[in-house]
Amino acid sequence: MTSFNPETVLAEIRSQKLTLMCGKHRYTAARVKNGKIRVIPPEPNGCKECWEVYYITDFALTPPEKRPERLDELEEVIHHTVEYEQKGKFGKDFTLYEPGDPRFQVRVEKDAEPDKDTN
Repeated sequence: MTSFNPETVLAEIRSQKLTLMCGKHRYTAARVKNGKIRVIPPEPNGCKECWEVYYITDFALTPPEKRPERLDELEEVIHHTVEYEQKGKFGKDFTLYEPGDPRFQVRVEKDAEPDKDTN
């Protein structure tokens, strides 16, 4: 078995020398957008490997001085999720939507009244 240094792995993810990928769905969390590497969550398909790729990449791209804060945030999310599940509210009060759901569409409406002429 080969041993590895976790800090080296995190540094290689940050420098884009290493990219983690879900073997089933070919999902990678790190994407370059506008010249900056970003973390994109996976599709909500319940795949454990996709989420492992996401969380490890998210942790790697979080600046080292912010990692304790990020871990606290994630711990709080897990705590609330377990709480919702135990109370039987997870499916009622907390609903996950599919990508492309019409409730997330952005609509632009123009004023009903024309702009006033300032001259």
